[in-house]
Amino acid sequence: VSLPQINGEYMVAYQRCCRVENITNMLNSGEQGSAVGFIITEEGQKVNNVSPTIKEDFFSPLEIGKKNYINFNHTDEDQEKVAYSLNAPFNAGGTDGATTPGSPISCSGVTPKPSNCLPPYDQIKYANDYSALNPFGVNVIASFDQNSGQYEVTPSIQGYFAIGLK
Repeated sequence: VSLPQINGEYMVAYQRCCRVENITNMLNSGEQGSAVGFIITEEGQKVNNVSPTIKEDFFSPLEIGKKNYINFNHTDEDQEKVAYSLNAPFNAGGTDGATTPGSPISCSGVTPKPSNCLPPYDQIKYANDYSALNPFGVNVIASFDQNSGQYEVTPSIQGYFAIGLK
Protein backbone atom coordinates (compact mmCIF):
# COMPACT_ATOMS: atom_id res chain seq x y z
CA VAL A 1 0.00 0.00 0.00
CA SER A 2 1.36 3.44 -0.91
CA LEU A 3 0.04 6.44 0.98
CA PRO A 4 0.45 10.09 0.00
CA GLN A 5 2.51 12.29 2.33
CA ILE A 6 0.33 14.41 4.62
CA ASN A 7 0.86 17.01 7.32
CA GLY A 8 0.15 14.72 10.23
CA GLU A 9 0.24 11.05 11.12
CA TYR A 10 -1.54 8.04 9.73
CA MET A 11 -2.95 5.60 12.24
CA VAL A 12 -3.76 2.10 11.05
CA ALA A 13 -5.84 0.00 13.43
CA TYR A 14 -7.82 -3.21 13.46
CA GLN A 15 -10.30 -4.06 16.22
CA ARG A 16 -12.41 -7.12 16.71
CA CYS A 17 -14.18 -9.15 19.33
CA CYS A 18 -13.65 -11.74 20.63
CA ARG A 19 -10.70 -13.85 21.58
CA VAL A 20 -11.09 -17.59 22.03
CA GLU A 21 -12.42 -18.89 25.34
CA ASN A 22 -10.06 -20.15 28.02
CA ILE A 23 -6.84 -18.27 27.27
CA THR A 24 -4.87 -19.28 30.34
CA ASN A 25 -3.39 -15.91 31.30
CA MET A 26 -6.55 -13.81 30.74
CA LEU A 27 -9.76 -13.22 32.70
CA ASN A 28 -12.88 -14.04 30.64
CA SER A 29 -10.90 -14.13 27.40
CA GLY A 30 -14.00 -14.90 25.30
CA GLU A 31 -15.43 -11.53 26.29
CA GLN A 32 -12.27 -9.54 25.53
CA GLY A 33 -11.54 -8.34 22.04
CA SER A 34 -8.37 -7.41 20.26
CA ALA A 35 -6.85 -4.25 18.81
CA VAL A 36 -3.65 -3.98 16.82
CA GLY A 37 -2.27 -0.93 15.15
CA PHE A 38 0.60 1.34 14.27
CA ILE A 39 1.31 4.98 13.51
CA ILE A 40 3.14 6.30 10.46
CA THR A 41 4.74 9.60 11.51
CA GLU A 42 5.38 12.57 9.22
CA GLU A 43 9.08 11.67 9.33
CA GLY A 44 8.31 8.08 8.36
CA GLN A 45 6.33 9.33 5.38
CA LYS A 46 9.19 11.54 4.18
CA VAL A 47 11.79 8.82 4.02
CA ASN A 48 9.51 6.30 2.24
CA ASN A 49 10.07 3.84 5.03
CA VAL A 50 9.26 0.16 4.52
CA SER A 51 7.80 -1.74 7.48
CA PRO A 52 9.68 -4.72 8.94
CA THR A 53 8.31 -8.18 8.15
CA ILE A 54 8.10 -10.94 10.75
CA LYS A 55 10.18 -13.89 9.50
CA GLU A 56 8.38 -16.87 10.93
CA ASP A 57 5.14 -18.14 12.38
CA PHE A 58 5.46 -17.91 16.16
CA PHE A 59 2.14 -19.64 16.91
CA SER A 60 3.63 -23.03 17.59
CA PRO A 61 3.27 -25.41 20.53
CA LEU A 62 5.78 -25.16 23.36
CA GLU A 63 7.08 -28.09 25.40
CA ILE A 64 6.35 -28.03 29.13
CA GLY A 65 9.45 -28.19 31.32
CA LYS A 66 11.85 -27.59 28.40
CA LYS A 67 13.52 -24.44 27.14
CA ASN A 68 11.60 -23.07 24.14
CA TYR A 69 12.39 -20.15 21.84
CA ILE A 70 9.81 -17.85 20.33
CA ASN A 71 11.37 -15.70 17.62
CA PHE A 72 9.71 -12.40 16.80
CA ASN A 73 12.67 -11.47 14.60
CA HIS A 74 12.14 -9.75 11.28
CA THR A 75 13.57 -8.63 7.99
CA ASP A 76 13.76 -4.93 7.14
CA GLU A 77 14.44 -3.73 3.59
CA ASP A 78 15.74 -0.43 4.98
CA GLN A 79 18.21 -2.21 7.31
CA GLU A 80 16.94 -0.15 10.24
CA LYS A 81 17.37 -1.27 13.82
CA VAL A 82 14.18 -2.49 15.47
CA ALA A 83 13.84 -2.61 19.24
CA TYR A 84 11.25 -4.88 20.84
CA SER A 85 9.51 -4.78 24.19
CA LEU A 86 6.88 -6.91 25.88
CA ASN A 87 3.60 -5.08 26.19
CA ALA A 88 0.10 -5.99 27.30
CA PRO A 89 -2.11 -6.88 24.33
CA PHE A 90 -4.91 -4.39 23.72
CA ASN A 91 -8.55 -5.09 24.37
CA ALA A 92 -11.14 -3.62 22.01
CA GLY A 93 -14.61 -4.63 21.09
CA GLY A 94 -16.97 -6.77 23.06
CA THR A 95 -20.06 -8.87 22.71
CA ASP A 96 -22.60 -6.11 21.88
CA GLY A 97 -24.69 -7.10 18.88
CA ALA A 98 -23.88 -10.78 19.29
CA THR A 99 -24.49 -12.29 22.73
CA THR A 100 -25.51 -9.04 24.47
CA PRO A 101 -27.85 -6.21 23.39
CA GLY A 102 -26.38 -3.22 21.61
CA SER A 103 -24.85 -2.19 18.33
CA PRO A 104 -22.20 -4.46 16.80
CA ILE A 105 -20.26 -1.37 15.57
CA SER A 106 -20.15 0.33 19.00
CA CYS A 107 -16.82 0.38 20.80
CA SER A 108 -18.04 -2.59 22.84
CA GLY A 109 -19.49 -4.35 19.78
CA VAL A 110 -18.29 -7.40 17.91
CA THR A 111 -17.11 -5.28 14.95
CA PRO A 112 -16.19 -1.86 16.39
CA LYS A 113 -16.09 1.03 13.95
CA PRO A 114 -12.44 2.18 14.21
CA SER A 115 -13.17 5.84 13.40
CA ASN A 116 -15.41 5.98 16.52
CA CYS A 117 -13.18 3.88 18.77
CA LEU A 118 -9.82 5.62 18.84
CA PRO A 119 -6.81 4.88 21.06
CA PRO A 120 -5.72 4.69 23.72
CA TYR A 121 -7.08 1.17 23.97
CA ASP A 122 -7.49 -0.66 27.26
CA GLN A 123 -5.10 -3.47 28.06
CA ILE A 124 -6.39 -7.01 28.41
CA LYS A 125 -7.36 -8.13 31.89
CA TYR A 126 -4.82 -10.66 33.11
CA ALA A 127 -5.59 -13.56 35.41
CA ASN A 128 -3.79 -13.64 38.79
CA ASP A 129 -0.02 -14.26 38.58
CA TYR A 130 0.19 -13.12 34.91
CA SER A 131 1.20 -9.79 33.39
CA ALA A 132 2.65 -8.20 30.24
CA LEU A 133 6.16 -8.92 31.52
CA ASN A 134 5.21 -12.40 32.79
CA PRO A 135 2.72 -13.75 30.24
CA PHE A 136 3.53 -17.35 31.18
CA GLY A 137 3.29 -16.65 34.93
CA VAL A 138 5.46 -15.24 37.70
CA ASN A 139 7.10 -18.58 38.55
CA VAL A 140 8.23 -19.38 35.00
CA ILE A 141 11.83 -19.08 33.84
CA ALA A 142 11.84 -16.66 30.92
CA SER A 143 13.97 -13.99 29.26
CA PHE A 144 13.37 -11.59 26.40
CA ASP A 145 16.03 -10.08 24.13
CA GLN A 146 14.94 -6.58 23.11
CA ASN A 147 17.40 -6.46 20.21
CA SER A 148 16.65 -9.77 18.51
CA GLY A 149 13.02 -10.23 19.53
CA GLN A 150 13.76 -13.71 20.86
CA TYR A 151 11.77 -14.90 23.87
CA GLU A 152 13.19 -17.83 25.81
CA VAL A 153 10.73 -19.57 28.09
CA THR A 154 10.36 -22.82 30.03
CA PRO A 155 6.60 -23.21 30.50
CA SER A 156 5.35 -25.02 33.57
CA ILE A 157 1.75 -25.67 32.49
CA GLN A 158 -0.21 -26.41 29.34
CA GLY A 159 -2.43 -23.66 27.99
CA TYR A 160 -3.05 -20.80 25.61
CA PHE A 161 -1.29 -17.51 26.35
CA ALA A 162 -1.73 -13.96 25.07
CA ILE A 163 1.56 -12.13 24.50
CA GLY A 164 1.91 -8.51 23.44
CA LEU A 165 4.84 -7.02 21.59
CA LYS A 166 5.68 -3.43 20.90
